[in-house]
Amino acid sequence: MKSHSLLSLTLAFGLGLVVAVPLPRSLAEEIDDAEEREELTAEAVRSFLKEHLPEALDVLEFVKREEDVDDYKAALERAEEFVIEYHEILDEDGPKEAQSFLRAERLEIQIERLGIQWHETRSKRAREKIQRELETRVAELFDHELAVSQRELRVLRNEVASIEQEIVDLETNRAAYIAREISEILELEEDEDEDEGEEE
Repeated sequence: MKSHSLLSLTLAFGLGLVVAVPLPRSLAEEIDDAEEREELTAEAVRSFLKEHLPEALDVLEFVKREEDVDDYKAALERAEEFVIEYHEILDEDGPKEAQSFLRAERLEIQIERLGIQWHETRSKRAREKIQRELETRVAELFDHELAVSQRELRVLRNEVASIEQEIVDLETNRAAYIAREISEILELEEDEDEDEGEEE
């Protein structure tokens, strides 16, 4: 039962979605509220899963039926965290990043399931087939994470290049920046003097 519990909890918060899915307005509003109070109701999580990923809801039902209350609560909390995080990524970074996030989660779930299947299988031929599929999935996940890291590095390099350009501009135009700063300070003081004079 231990392996099923591990698989159930993994699937419950993995949620292998393949497309960016918009939320119904009422659920979207609840997620906005949840970000403020750091929680999302079980009904909202189940509603999302029922509409967009019924397989994950089946897993939650399995945990609720086969495991104890604490395991079910843990699985539900992880599902809640995933739903909120997915939509945060979708809102802040767009559909492409959200799908990338989902793809990695989906691959991790598949790898977890294959690992459990391999350990539970006694047939040599079946194990070899599972191992080949496992190798494919692990390679896909590795390549995906490598691509994500390379993309993040490109973003960082662009940011560094932008900062370097700003520094060059500051060094080149040092005198102009200082003169402008002094001018703004004196102009502000003149305005304050005028206000004081009007009050008198």
